[in-house]
Amino acid sequence: MNRIAQIAGFCLLAGAAVAAAAEERHVFAHYMTCFSSTPDFYGREIELAQRYGIDGFALNCGEWKKFDTAGNAADTRYVTNADSIFEQARKLGTDFRCFMSPDFAGSAISGDTKRNVTDMYRRYYDHPNLFRFRGKAFLSGYAGLPAQYHDPAAILRKEGREILVVPQAGLAFHPMARSPETVRKLLAMEPELDGIGYFTCDGTVGDLTDGNRVSRREALLAGKLCLAGVCPSYNSPNRRDFRGMAGYEAMWRGIIADDPEFVEIITWNDYQEDSNLMPFRWNHSAPETGLDREHFNRDESFLDVTGYFANYYKTGVAPEIGQDRLYVTSRNRPRSLTRVWIPSQSAWGDQRFDGSPLDQLHTDVGDNLYISAFLTSPARLEVKTGKTARAFELPGGISHVELPFEPGVPEFRLTRRGTTVFDLVNRRSIVSEATKTNAVQGQHLIFREWTTGAAAGEPILTLKPEQTAFHPARTSPESWSLPDGIAGNSYCFRISFRNPEPGDDARLTLRFDTPGTDYGINPCYFPLFLPPTGKEERATAFLFTIPAGTSSVTLGMEKTPDGFDDRGNVEISSIQLIPLKHFAPNRKTPSPLVRIPGGSFRSGEREIALDPFAIGRCEVTNAEYERFFPEHRERRDSFSWRDRDPVIYVSWTDAARYCNRLSAEKGLKPAYDEQSWQLIPDADGFRLPSEAQWEYVATGRGENRRYPWGDEPPSRKHANLPPDPLGLDPYTRIGAGSGTTPAGSFPAGASRDGVLDLAGNVSEWCTDTYLDERPRSGRNPVETGASPYRSIRGSSFGYYNSDAENTAREFNHPGYPGYIYIGFRVALPEAGLKKTGTR
Repeated sequence: MNRIAQIAGFCLLAGAAVAAAAEERHVFAHYMTCFSSTPDFYGREIELAQRYGIDGFALNCGEWKKFDTAGNAADTRYVTNADSIFEQARKLGTDFRCFMSPDFAGSAISGDTKRNVTDMYRRYYDHPNLFRFRGKAFLSGYAGLPAQYHDPAAILRKEGREILVVPQAGLAFHPMARSPETVRKLLAMEPELDGIGYFTCDGTVGDLTDGNRVSRREALLAGKLCLAGVCPSYNSPNRRDFRGMAGYEAMWRGIIADDPEFVEIITWNDYQEDSNLMPFRWNHSAPETGLDREHFNRDESFLDVTGYFANYYKTGVAPEIGQDRLYVTSRNRPRSLTRVWIPSQSAWGDQRFDGSPLDQLHTDVGDNLYISAFLTSPARLEVKTGKTARAFELPGGISHVELPFEPGVPEFRLTRRGTTVFDLVNRRSIVSEATKTNAVQGQHLIFREWTTGAAAGEPILTLKPEQTAFHPARTSPESWSLPDGIAGNSYCFRISFRNPEPGDDARLTLRFDTPGTDYGINPCYFPLFLPPTGKEERATAFLFTIPAGTSSVTLGMEKTPDGFDDRGNVEISSIQLIPLKHFAPNRKTPSPLVRIPGGSFRSGEREIALDPFAIGRCEVTNAEYERFFPEHRERRDSFSWRDRDPVIYVSWTDAARYCNRLSAEKGLKPAYDEQSWQLIPDADGFRLPSEAQWEYVATGRGENRRYPWGDEPPSRKHANLPPDPLGLDPYTRIGAGSGTTPAGSFPAGASRDGVLDLAGNVSEWCTDTYLDERPRSGRNPVETGASPYRSIRGSSFGYYNSDAENTAREFNHPGYPGYIYIGFRVALPEAGLKKTGTR
């Protein structure tokens, strides 16, 4: 299957901005504290995480103290490592925060929870880099039953230590997915819990996104906190296919929509399960081995995409894309090639059944290249894999392409108006036969997800070897001194090379003389894999940060104690360093109002003229409505539960009263007389749009559009619409009418003027009384004739105006608040717009 998915941002409303400003959102990375490192190495990890928008580490601890029979305690390596991480965070002075996440999956913590967990928080409670939220120390945890958190939480609180307990707890039978009933049970089982977390990794993208949503919704409705999860890749033992950056983005988009208080990325450094964000691999043995280097499947591509979505989540606005980027993720073999070489047995086996750890590949695992582009403007992407070549016209912004891979070296070329932006080959070739080199058994090695990242621009530095040939017989590496200002920054490394030998990919070692590292523990190096190119010189790329303090770089073929040496016979002509422009928070918030020019249009047989006015870009949200009517929060349910969901359970009178409160706040004359509920003629305040204004905007100001976006039939890209709201088949109605989505979630459904959700989500109250005729002719008509009803325009996620056409009309009694399908948006006359100075 070939697929292009175009992603656009949500509409940020005034109410959403107010809600977001009230409490900052926080992004953490799950950190496996068992991996011992030098203090300097921990410091580099913190600097790298913050570079990409990560605010802190969740320190996973599978052990803490060891107690003898007399009750004496001894520190484990977890204590030593956590001490070092906290100390490095303090020394850096960059407000990096950590919290403890005791791991209940094993007996070391769960067998002595009270003493272990209480000691963690007594130890760090007064540390300046312990994460606090609402003034309280934050405690999470992996697995365990809710009751296991009771005693340590109660003890710490009794001692006067204020803590928030938001664990990723579960039920005894370990369900693989989250249901609303599960979350309710978890929250009800333990009163000491202040919220719930969801550890996302082992599941489909849909399962994980739904689990986050269910957790956030049930926690919010219960007045609790939510720690959502997101995962770049996973294999232990279920080999999950998240479809590269597309799946990672889908998880992030769900989080941005649901707006939980915290996000935990799974993981920072769990290399064994192939979920790591950080490209360095923890050194399992000293000295380092060649087999270790085979596991370096990550560059900083996932980190770079994390930077984009972490900033999006924290600000509510998509960052600007100021530099073209291309990311490729794939395995380097088909799922059927399970043959594996087991060195310890000197025998061939099957990765699914022989040796350890094993891989289990389900039918959803595709043999695909997953290519993602973050583009400053439209461009053409050409992809070649094996004998297949495809071209894709990509828009500006974010696009995802996938196509089946074939044996050989994938090639990628991106052009714009005849100019080449990228012309690259993949970092790894796709193999069709297993060899003792490419199929050696490691930690979930042969089916790992490889990333190749590239960023466009001019190089700031070009390293040229004096001797371009690299082969096992060469004894001296190439070495370069780095000019001032190079270290401590992130780059796209673009390698120009020729590899004429067919067969396995060549491997070299690019090594950095970073202070605080040695060849025994935490060396700073990057294995350079170069696939066969024949006689032709090609380029490949990866994203990588040169640690601060590095003064030189070497490149060579090294021998390792395990005999898994660097290999190949290649020529390298240059290594170019192109500065990577990190994604920055976007503080530009769109106006909540859209000014509509005056003009005329036809509504049926009637000619209508309108003066200029403004209309809400989106429907009024829960957060906006509850600023004036906080008691409405009790009405939230699964149909509309987020702050940014359009408000429901509001009568026409409720909507008109909101307009008056908003007018008073802005210093405008309220539009409605609250005795008669008629429009006040000279009022300049907010009001519900008239039917004529609503239809004028929806039909494109004289363009006579059938739908707000044009005449194309409605689809899920345009609006939150049910497939068949009146259908009788119960199976086709599964998921239909399930509820609202955050306001502004469908930019493809925007009107000519950029007004969103005129179709779908909720139908909208209008000012007019309802009569059988359409709006009357004339200038600025508003129906005031005798009628027990008020007009409703626009379709909803379910029942009302199910055909989504602009001309469809509905009505209801103005005092009835019970419908889940009806909300509203505001309008403002030109005089009020000028008076408020709203842009």
